[in-house]
Amino acid sequence: MIYNDLLVPFEGFRALQPSIVGAVRFASDDVRLEVMVANRTPLEMQTGADLVYFNATYESFVFVQYKVMEKERGSGGVPEAIYRLPNAQLAAEIGRMDALLERVKSAAEPTDRHGFRLQDNPFFLKLCPRLIFNPDDVSLTPGMYLPLEQWRFIEKDSDLVGARGGRVVSYRNIGRYLHNTGFSDLVRDAWIGTTPQQSAILGPLIQTVLSEGKAVVLAVKQDKPRR
Repeated sequence: MIYNDLLVPFEGFRALQPSIVGAVRFASDDVRLEVMVANRTPLEMQTGADLVYFNATYESFVFVQYKVMEKERGSGGVPEAIYRLPNAQLAAEIGRMDALLERVKSAAEPTDRHGFRLQDNPFFLKLCPRLIFNPDDVSLTPGMYLPLEQWRFIEKDSDLVGARGGRVVSYRNIGRYLHNTGFSDLVRDAWIGTTPQQSAILGPLIQTVLSEGKAVVLAVKQDKPRR
């Protein structure tokens, strides 16, 4: 599902030549977009993300961590795609996301309208039902995109607690989420993602990880633990 979304262009975009291993460039009439796969690479160890979008036109990074929803019997015994919490691996990945968020806190505010973003957190989770591979399907992997700040509520909301005390996330109980089209539109027009000032901090870091093939140790000042 990660590599599928790496290779599928957003609506209105065309693929250009691959740039580096695990990266593809796309372009529309007025936007250039680079998509980098980070899954099981030093880039994932650095960012906590599986896929990284860079909107070169608006100088904006968006990071997406993918998680598989397994089919189980849900309410009334009807099979449905479910993701269960807590998950230690996801907690570690979110910790890496938070480290990068701390890193960009020192960035100056945007200086013009092109740097405006709807939120200041560029991290998203994408929950995807486990699929049978279909070579004829040329669309983004079905799933729901959830902003990291929304996910923090999901980790606490009592109505998502299952019968055994764990949390269960499904299409049925999640309520709001971003569809593929909504997410791709937000990335395309840079309504979400890092500002140019934040990207100026993260860009060299990501380039170092890609070129040297190893994660970079971040020195982050922690004032208070995030609640």
